Amino acid sequence: MKATRATANKFLKNHTIAVLATLSESGVVSTTPITYAMTPQGKLRFATRDETTKYLDISHNDKIALSVVDKSKPISVNMTGVAKVIEDLTEIRDTLRTVSAIFREDDDIPHILKFQRGDFVVIEIEPTRLQYTDFTKDQGESAHHIVDL
Repeated sequence: MKATRATANKFLKNHTIAVLATLSESGVVSTTPITYAMTPQGKLRFATRDETTKYLDISHNDKIALSVVDKSKPISVNMTGVAKVIEDLTEIRDTLRTVSAIFREDDDIPHILKFQRGDFVVIEIEPTRLQYTDFTKDQGESAHHIVDL
């Protein structure tokens, strides 16, 4: 059985932590962990502050890469996409509530609250390419599949 976008989306919905890669205006690559929520349309959203490196990078270059890895099995989704800042206040509130609920499940203080400088912003990522890799499967089954969107 070949992996599909639905397979990758199911994996992404069942996970909440990713590593985001951005590119600065001067060409420096940065990576940072994020806690994300998935929209019904298959886009990822996360909250940050407008003085973080990831926000400043995205404001200059909207192209991103992102990786999500399962903690207990050798399965991952790697993604490239386009990021944009969400302006709608209702969508911002909904995203902040969803991401806060994820932290409450983990019984942790959201890392975004530990960073005091800057205003809250919500960033949405629209995937342009998904790569689902499952090393628990035999080669050729659903071990490795790229979905160009």
